[in-house]
Amino acid sequence: MDRFFVQFLLLPEGAMIALAMASLVVGAVLAGVFIKVRTPMRRVSYLATLAGLSLGVAGLPYAWLAISAMAEFGLLWLVVVAVHLGVAAFGALTYLASAARSVDITGKPGKAWLGFVPLANLWLMFRAGDHGSNDNPPKGWMAALDPLVVLLALGAMIGAKILEARADEVIDRHSGNAGPALIALVTDAQTVQQSFETEVESLQSILPIQINEDTTLVSARTSGKTLFYVYDVTGIGVELVDGLRHWLALDYCQPDMFGPALKKGGEIVFNYHQSDGILIEAITLTGADCPKPLDF
Repeated sequence: MDRFFVQFLLLPEGAMIALAMASLVVGAVLAGVFIKVRTPMRRVSYLATLAGLSLGVAGLPYAWLAISAMAEFGLLWLVVVAVHLGVAAFGALTYLASAARSVDITGKPGKAWLGFVPLANLWLMFRAGDHGSNDNPPKGWMAALDPLVVLLALGAMIGAKILEARADEVIDRHSGNAGPALIALVTDAQTVQQSFETEVESLQSILPIQINEDTTLVSARTSGKTLFYVYDVTGIGVELVDGLRHWLALDYCQPDMFGPALKKGGEIVFNYHQSDGILIEAITLTGADCPKPLDF
């Protein structure tokens, strides 16, 4: 099951956002179809509800931090499903709260859709109620709680914005801690082009890389199903290049490296140059060069 759900992790950012929006809409529509809202909601209660929901949905992206650990147990799919169910629940609860506020203002839930429209939802938030909430307003010490509830709601909304702003940074910081099960799933699910493009993107900000005292990786690029590495070699390293094919195959054919890409017809070209630019050796690695059948 994880082999199917890992595809969600490889979607472009725009597609992931569109999928999340679809989950939200489905949740809201299902709530509208199956739950009839007749009870009005006060403005303060609506503000507090939206604040709590905003805080909850802002925390959902952090669930992705668990995917590596869950993949080790074959439960990556559970994280993906939980995140989208959470988004759907946010849509459903936002609809129900907005419908209740609409009932308080107009007597009917028909304006609930305004709860999903930025700025337009301010009408639901600030418009005084005429059909229920004013019939039994809070009295005494209960009325004194309203300012406190408003302050807590505003604090929750600020907290939600902070969580939302830091989500990408936190997730990126932990992305390098992927376990072997997740790495194997992702590399197996990627196309050859995706696998090689991911490698090139990850290297661009850290090149050149000193491999050892004689060898430096100076560039990497991809073209179709071919990944190109360019190395500068000096000293004794010049004499050792000819015997590298075997060791490169042992390393790059591993399932958590490029074994799946090589199995799918990809090839990796290692260009070794002297410091003056003269090509010493160009080694092309394909699935046929791997030391054992690629049966992972």
